[in-house]
Amino acid sequence: QLTGGEDLGVVLTREIGDVFADTLSFGNAVVIPQVQETVVTRDPFVRSSLGVNWTKDITDRHNLTALLVYDEQDYDTSLLDQELIRASVGLQWQISPLVSLSTAVQWANQTFAEAGQESDNLDWTFAVTVQRTRNIFLSFGFHYTDESNNIQNLEFDTLAARASVTYRR
Repeated sequence: QLTGGEDLGVVLTREIGDVFADTLSFGNAVVIPQVQETVVTRDPFVRSSLGVNWTKDITDRHNLTALLVYDEQDYDTSLLDQELIRASVGLQWQISPLVSLSTAVQWANQTFAEAGQESDNLDWTFAVTVQRTRNIFLSFGFHYTDESNNIQNLEFDTLAARASVTYRR
């Protein structure tokens, strides 16, 4: 739900490990969503991230969010070293006390320099969220992705419908 005021979050993290399952957040906003979860042990890596998340109330019912993240992962032996730059802008509209609409556009560039691969993603999401009880929220929406890769003939368009139930304490 929308809250009054303006928020600015800055996150800097440095992670060293050999199993990769990570979610980074600032307050209630996810800065770097969970990228991968695996029980397979990989070669040791060092991960450095820097993110800025800004939220501003436009009116008492409209909220604007902007995000900029740089994420780098350096592996010891594999060619999995990667850099990720992600930027997004989102808008939330509180239609009524129990119903809100949200939409966001996100661009991401991921580079695997040693493997010579680079991809650009453009994502658009739209969702309607209904608060059923004090703690339970139902969300319905669409997610569109356009991914292009520097490897010849690798371009993907995806349109997916989404539904979720969320419990918040």
